[in-house]
Amino acid sequence: MIPFRTDLAPLTEGGYSQAVEAGGMIFVSGQMGRRDANDKPDSGFVPWSAPDQAEQALKNIEIILTEMGSSLSEIVKLTVWFTDMQYLKEIHLRLTAMLGEHRPAMSCAEVRALPRGCKVMIDAVCVRNKD
Repeated sequence: MIPFRTDLAPLTEGGYSQAVEAGGMIFVSGQMGRRDANDKPDSGFVPWSAPDQAEQALKNIEIILTEMGSSLSEIVKLTVWFTDMQYLKEIHLRLTAMLGEHRPAMSCAEVRALPRGCKVMIDAVCVRNKD
């Protein structure tokens, strides 16, 4: 197992690895819609809309994957948590726009609350393509 951290993406809650590589796979920790690495984990909540947060969370995943020599096209599974089912359609529209033709498996779940008052959190599992 190889833990990964980059200063180009926000830190994770609790000091966990932003991602871990193991057995040719990359596991990206849950990402919230924070904009940059200077937004410390204890610096309040994200005030944007749920679709905006989802888009930024996937951008953070993309930054981490790029720094690891991977990309969104290597994602095989996304898990999306959100605090209100009303956001589902717009979140899907934002994520599919970013993913283009790539369609990984996806699970979505409505939850009562997320850290720091966020409305959306996304994690990803990737398989390294060794072409």
